[in-house]
Amino acid sequence: MSLDSEVLRTRGNSADVYSKTKNYTIVSDAKCFRLSRTAKNQKDFKVKALDDWRREDTYALLVSPLSQYPADKSQIYHQAVSQNVTLLSYVHLQFLIEKGIKGNLENLWKIAPFISKQYKLEEQKRGITYWNVVDNFVCQITKQPIGVLKKYKQQEISKTKEVGQEGINYWTSKIKEFKKLSREKAIRLLIKAQKIEQKIDTIKRAIERVSII
Repeated sequence: MSLDSEVLRTRGNSADVYSKTKNYTIVSDAKCFRLSRTAKNQKDFKVKALDDWRREDTYALLVSPLSQYPADKSQIYHQAVSQNVTLLSYVHLQFLIEKGIKGNLENLWKIAPFISKQYKLEEQKRGITYWNVVDNFVCQITKQPIGVLKKYKQQEISKTKEVGQEGINYWTSKIKEFKKLSREKAIRLLIKAQKIEQKIDTIKRAIERVSII
């Protein structure tokens, strides 16, 4: 995407990628969640953290699977707008790479001020508002019709459904297996799943260390 980038090796309190051009710098963070993950909140997406990690850098970007972003109203979108953090999905990233940058990529990092000027506060919290703007900006930058991007997104939706169904089938089969277990085997599996024996060993080692000290 014509960005001079490097993966940051620092763990904790840092973004994943640092990029620069002659006109600006940008820090980016990549997120991925299991489909079985329970409800996610603002902290999971680290929008506020990205704003902090930006420091003196110009822009901030968060990339996550499209299916993992909130579908409708969420403070995540308002937070992204108010703190000027651009949200993208991996589908949009793939589209930009495959179709090529033919317009001003920096416009993508300026989505937040655009939304804050064009939409009322309540609309800024809606996923449909945010993603409509992202779609339009991405198509402008790649010089592609919106229909082409929609096909990309539909392929992503289909793949997510396929992978999701595989997961459902797997866990459904596990339920059937568990129902066939004897009482003793079920108890052993439960003890193992809860890591009870490891916890007991950890407590014992802690007591031994205290005794030595």
